[in-house]
Amino acid sequence: MRPVLLILAAALAAPPAAFAQSFEREAAPFPVAVGGVDVSFPFAGGFFEPRPALVDLDDDGDADLVVNVGGAGLQLYERTDDGWVWRTDRLGGVEPGNWSTFGDLDGDGDLDLLTRGNPGRVRFWRNVGEGEVPGFPRFELAADGLTTTGGPPVAVEDSSIPALGDVDGDGDPDLLAGKADIGTITYHRHDGVGPDGLPRFTFVTDTFEDIQVYEEDPSCGGPSPNIPGTIVPGTMGARSTPPAPGGAGRGGADRAGGAGRPTVRHGANAIALVSFAGGPTLDLFWGDFFAPSLFYFVNTGTVTEPDYRLEADRFPVGQPLTSGGYNAPTFGDADGDGDADLVVGVQRGLCFQGQTAVANLFYFENTGSPDRPALELRTDRLLGAVDVGTRSAPALADLDGDGDLDLVVGNEADPDDPSRARLARFENVGTDAAPAFELADDDWLALTYDYGAYGPTFGDLDADGDLDLLVGGFNGRFAFLRNTGSASAPAYEVEDERFQNVDAGQYGRGALGDLDGDGRLDLVTGASNGRLRLYRNTGTAEAPAFRTDRRGAPDSTDLAYALSIGLPEDVGQDSAPALADLDADGDLDLVVGTAGGDLLTFQNVGSPTAPRFEEGGAVPGGRRRTAPTLGDLDGDGHPEIVAGADAGGLLYWRGTDAAWTAPPAESEE
Repeated sequence: MRPVLLILAAALAAPPAAFAQSFEREAAPFPVAVGGVDVSFPFAGGFFEPRPALVDLDDDGDADLVVNVGGAGLQLYERTDDGWVWRTDRLGGVEPGNWSTFGDLDGDGDLDLLTRGNPGRVRFWRNVGEGEVPGFPRFELAADGLTTTGGPPVAVEDSSIPALGDVDGDGDPDLLAGKADIGTITYHRHDGVGPDGLPRFTFVTDTFEDIQVYEEDPSCGGPSPNIPGTIVPGTMGARSTPPAPGGAGRGGADRAGGAGRPTVRHGANAIALVSFAGGPTLDLFWGDFFAPSLFYFVNTGTVTEPDYRLEADRFPVGQPLTSGGYNAPTFGDADGDGDADLVVGVQRGLCFQGQTAVANLFYFENTGSPDRPALELRTDRLLGAVDVGTRSAPALADLDGDGDLDLVVGNEADPDDPSRARLARFENVGTDAAPAFELADDDWLALTYDYGAYGPTFGDLDADGDLDLLVGGFNGRFAFLRNTGSASAPAYEVEDERFQNVDAGQYGRGALGDLDGDGRLDLVTGASNGRLRLYRNTGTAEAPAFRTDRRGAPDSTDLAYALSIGLPEDVGQDSAPALADLDADGDLDLVVGTAGGDLLTFQNVGSPTAPRFEEGGAVPGGRRRTAPTLGDLDGDGHPEIVAGADAGGLLYWRGTDAAWTAPPAESEE
């Protein structure tokens, strides 16, 4: 593995220190087993609504895998003789938005990148050579909004995932993008490179090849042969020219085709272009919000004069993919045998349910040949990872008193029952220096109160020597579960579902720690509104008491105190705090997850009894809505970061240098 070293170096405006904590991002730092089987990439971050791309970025003859999840970064998996190897969460430093597609757009022989820009607009990223991952490119933003040769912008609907491919046979990649409202395809022809080095696109038509994709009378019901328990759309059939246009989906609408005629629907979509059955022409695949499978169009014309005809409305033929809808296909030689394999990322289609949130990256191996393909389903989870669905929120704590840290992960909704959330408990069966986790209970404590989006945090709130539990939820309240067992054999009982009247705001997240050195645990909370709030414990170590106003916010005394010590008041959106001593100086520092994914750090430059926070650097997240927890997992004295994310998985950074260093002394003149 070639880890990417992320250095946090943020010079403070004034002494006493500059942040020099180093964290090393890893996707498989130690074993994690689910169902008795080690997962390949336990800390990949989750794959909710993955947009995959099979593309040979290192020019070694096989396809690497790039996965866009949530638009915070492009996660790269290199294909090697030993299989997939994770390389980075931020390929080329690109933050792509909700779609991305590769092609040699400037004619220099390497792969450039188009991504979503401002609403409906297209960004062009030029490949400028090798990046931080050896052998793989770095990209520079060359155009924040591409325009056509006639002047108007190149437009792609935000709910569509477009494709690049040479559909006119002139040797450069053209751009095709679906239209959710009417089910047609917009065609922009690539007409070379301008003097500014930017690709020139000419708008040709909104009705490419007169294709109009739709699904008749879609409904949900019946078990899926691909995803057990998942409901799927009806199978009324589809044609390239429907009896009556209509649209629905993300941003679309639907309408009936007249008395006695079926309702036809089309919506958010994803397109792929590939020479699937050999030969020079490109076939076209469309995944739709309302379709359980893929539409397959074959070019029966020539390279320069295409003529597309619908070959199948369920693909692969003979063993069709069946999902909750909105399938994003990509083709490439994933196994190095010279033919095109298929990977499909399942988005949130019409019949999406919780299971689709984790069983959503399908791999069909081509067991045939380049000119006689035969696709066989191998897995619906191509990249094994810890994945609890959506909005994962972890907590590290020694739950069994054996001296190492165990792991509890909350989620937004149970994959098998979206009406409730769960806590999953992973037991550390390794040691304090060499952790190894096993899933011990995927519905730990079987909580049923209507909070949703559980976010756990542990602390000894009654000073009896064992860890109690607070669980934040969607409504901003915290449930208090007292440990009525012991430090080595905990037993948790729900004692208060509205703990101390605290209300952090939606998606409440909490961190317990003694900020003012009085021997009592205080509470720092975050929420979807981005605010951080401090509730000081004015009770005792045995009987905590937190002061709130009638709405559950901290009282004016705590609000003023938080400002006086420099606690950040607002980080934008989706704040999620964690407390730990990052610099080994005996007081608590602060790490905050954010909506964009970056983890913000705040150094306590005060003391254990008189804290004062100053902002440090940020750890790039690679996923949206991160929720961190910290703990020394490998016994080296440096805290590690484990973070949940919107995509439902976990991220991990190894702490490599716990030190705050004094800035160089200013020279005197």
